[in-house]
Amino acid sequence: MRFRDYPVAGEVEAVETAIWLTEVAGLSKNGQRVLDHLAAANRDANPELMRLALKLATGAGKTTVMAMIIAWQTVNAVRHPTSKQFTRGFLVCAPGLTIKDRLRVLQPNDPDRYYVSRELVPGDMFEDVNRAKIVITNYHPFQLRERIELSKGGRQLLQGRGRGGAGHPRNRRPDAPARDASSYGHEEHPRHQ
Repeated sequence: MRFRDYPVAGEVEAVETAIWLTEVAGLSKNGQRVLDHLAAANRDANPELMRLALKLATGAGKTTVMAMIIAWQTVNAVRHPTSKQFTRGFLVCAPGLTIKDRLRVLQPNDPDRYYVSRELVPGDMFEDVNRAKIVITNYHPFQLRERIELSKGGRQLLQGRGRGGAGHPRNRRPDAPARDASSYGHEEHPRHQ
């Protein structure tokens, strides 16, 4: 059971930091020094990909912070479409399927969306948030996959064309048409014509 459904100080401070770095820091000498330091650290660690991390403890409201950042970025992107500071596109990468499912509240069309349930966005701005493009996935699609060499026969077997595969004549019903998997869904079955 949750005892609160609104942002607390730590969550607000994290979002204010991201907003300050994006919208304010470049306007002062000290702020520009911070931006230069972050840019140098990113160049050394991640050439061509600027990253910023906000560290919050377990249970501190990381999902709420993500929702606030998505709302801030999206509303500004919609209202200032020529600005390069803001975006409507977000990739949220979760550590596993359970967390991925919990992050659905970041989708503006989810029944439990945080933008409404936590009153993160005034009613007149919610249509802007609806224009966000959010992809929520887990890290597995980004892992390097092992590549192995297969013999011609092994490859055919895995593709269903080798001896004993689904396309092999011995494994087809006598009245079934001969075809490979690439043709499924592209033509009517002879019995249904």
